[in-house]
Amino acid sequence: VKFELLSEDDQADPKQGTAVAQKLCDAKVSGVVGHLNSGVTIPASAVYNQAGLPMISGSATNPKLTDEGGWNVARVCGRDDAQGKVAGAYIAKAFAGKKVAIVGSGPAGLAAAQQLARVGHDVTVFEKSSRLGGLLRYGIPDFKMEKSHIDRRVQQMTAEGVVFRTGVLVGALLGVARGVWR
Repeated sequence: VKFELLSEDDQADPKQGTAVAQKLCDAKVSGVVGHLNSGVTIPASAVYNQAGLPMISGSATNPKLTDEGGWNVARVCGRDDAQGKVAGAYIAKAFAGKKVAIVGSGPAGLAAAQQLARVGHDVTVFEKSSRLGGLLRYGIPDFKMEKSHIDRRVQQMTAEGVVFRTGVLVGALLGVARGVWR
């Protein structure tokens, strides 16, 4: 068996990604390794599924890819909903009793913060947006997930001792690297 490598640029754009996917399908490729980000990979995977092509993603982390993907989709990297727990468990063990800053309140940030707080760390989550939730709040339509779920989780985490600071662009305004964070 001989494989030939074809390379295409989806420009990190979902529309361009589906056009690239169709081009590869039309070229009668045997399978696809790619795309890079979840926002392009998910719509492209539907094109490959329709054409009966297997696809492997080495970097798309959105759970939707494999939860809603077809028979043809496989990933070789961790999912967003697992990365926070794994990172939290590592930090909890490696930095026991330390103060921890989490940058970003998306799925991984919230999961890591909650896991760390539950094992006794002082956790502060910094979010550049005015509202918490990251991709959960701004990337998932309301009809797919009510935002009250995020608000309820944040209330629960606040009660568990997690501190949330919104509207903070870490590095530019806060100076965490210079030890200004308190």
